[in-house]
Amino acid sequence: GNRVTGWKVLDIDSLSDHNYIVWECCEPTRVVAQGTRVVNERSWNLNKLDQITLREALIQGKNEVDQQWNAESIGKLLHKICDESMPKRRPGKRRAVFWWTEEIAHQRRQCNARRRSHQRAVRAGRAAETEKEDWQKARKELRGMIKDSKKRCWKLLCDDLDNDVWGRGYQIVTKKVQRKTAQVGWTDEAFVETVDCLFPTHPDLRQDVDAAESDAEEWVISDDEVVEAAKTLPNDKAPGPDGVPARVVKEAATIIPEAWTMVLNEAIKTGIYPKIWKQSRLVLIPKSGGGHRPICLTDFAGKIVEKVLKRRLEKVVESRLSPAQYGFRKGRSTMDALRAIVEQVVLANEGSWRTREVCLAASLDVKNAFNSASREAIMEALENFGVPRRIVRLLRSYLSDRGVTATKPSGESYAFVNSAGVPQGSVLGPLLWTLMYDG
Repeated sequence: GNRVTGWKVLDIDSLSDHNYIVWECCEPTRVVAQGTRVVNERSWNLNKLDQITLREALIQGKNEVDQQWNAESIGKLLHKICDESMPKRRPGKRRAVFWWTEEIAHQRRQCNARRRSHQRAVRAGRAAETEKEDWQKARKELRGMIKDSKKRCWKLLCDDLDNDVWGRGYQIVTKKVQRKTAQVGWTDEAFVETVDCLFPTHPDLRQDVDAAESDAEEWVISDDEVVEAAKTLPNDKAPGPDGVPARVVKEAATIIPEAWTMVLNEAIKTGIYPKIWKQSRLVLIPKSGGGHRPICLTDFAGKIVEKVLKRRLEKVVESRLSPAQYGFRKGRSTMDALRAIVEQVVLANEGSWRTREVCLAASLDVKNAFNSASREAIMEALENFGVPRRIVRLLRSYLSDRGVTATKPSGESYAFVNSAGVPQGSVLGPLLWTLMYDG
């Protein structure tokens, strides 16, 4: 009982004979629901982005910078134009349910006003029949509006499922499942233990010898490659540690592509991947069967670099990959893999029972595949696939000293160095894992 504080009765009509009572419960241990929202202090309100101001700030920034571009100067410019073109994001109120409308909100305010008018009349000792009738009438109208809105929105959801299986209906269901999972609180210690299990510790990558100067002459990156890579950035994905949205980075890379081109060509020349683009923000997504899927969110500015390198790498290795490799390859899917299995079964089933071959299928699930991959094996696979030594050296730097920051359930920050595998959620990660697995 001594843990309950600050209780009060809400002055809101509950559409029943009871009123809402809210209170705060103080736990003796630091147990917080995983679903607790932590607002990034660097996040901006993208809904209030001024596109004209954004372009003007980019053009001005392009004209002001007369020095050599690097990852740090790109980051400073992106933060500057974000501050100038949109306000910072503030912790918002809880999102309304899908059937809520402004008309319902207005009617609810009217209903609460009628109820308070009735209560004042009762306290004053007056006959309050008129006020009571007005209140009951408003409450009946509110209930009817809610019922009609739910019915209408439910029909829209059902119609939407026929057109898009992964549409709003799917999103609402998955969010409800995630909220149910998040209701079970866990401690900071349990969170850290989970993260440590998901990110095993491997020995550091061995340092590579300097590559020959002529080893990757054909790997000179152009501005057009940067612009094409920027166009493919998804607008609806969460940003990395810098909080800069994809729309801002896409606009910046379109107006100032030479900034990324200069950084990329310098990185290829020196074999050193920019350190700030190796930092990531960890998000744990609950799995339906238990456990968590770790997603490392990196800056969109760095994702452009990864996309350019990925396209170049694919040109080198695509023709050498096994035809039986279907994962993470353009133009191939799990349906193609299943079709190939069915064809093998049909082929083995031909002929009489005496001449038929035995057909067996083995299904394997590689636990924590991305985070437990050997980086030395990845380097060896890159060399076996004929990737230029200078690019191998750059990718060695890309995988080394990768910093990860996570937020504990209590809100405290937890930072560590990821020494194994490939970043799950990165652009290059799936391709590097495929090369290691294929090699």
